[in-house]
Amino acid sequence: MSGKTPIATISAGVIGAGLMYLLDPIMGPRRRGILRDKLIHFSRVGKRAASLTTRDAAHRVQGLVAEAKYMFRNEPVIDDVLIERVRSRLGRVVSHPGTIDISVRGGGITLSGSVLDAEHDRLLQAVRKIRGVNSVHDQLSRRAA
Repeated sequence: MSGKTPIATISAGVIGAGLMYLLDPIMGPRRRGILRDKLIHFSRVGKRAASLTTRDAAHRVQGLVAEAKYMFRNEPVIDDVLIERVRSRLGRVVSHPGTIDISVRGGGITLSGSVLDAEHDRLLQAVRKIRGVNSVHDQLSRRAA
């Protein structure tokens, strides 16, 4: 080795092998064609991924803006809408949402039925956070798992 580092020698060898692979007079044109096709394919995939990511980010920002806009409003919510909001949240918080009955009167939620003891506090906390809920009346019976 005449003053060259091992990394430079290895790099030169790899570059030389790559050039021989692509510039081979017999198989080189085919290999270059395959490489070109792969580069075109991955550029299209990259454009599509960038488009989807941009659209997803825009939708997330719209959702955050909408939530922020209504965060400090305390408008009354129709009872039917409030029941559906509570039902939607129940499905994410408890393991057996069908055992819980919901009634609404003027923003006050009454929960009755049975709930697992481990899920009770989390359920009440989640329902209190729903937009439009003024109060939560707990008439749930707790049961062990």
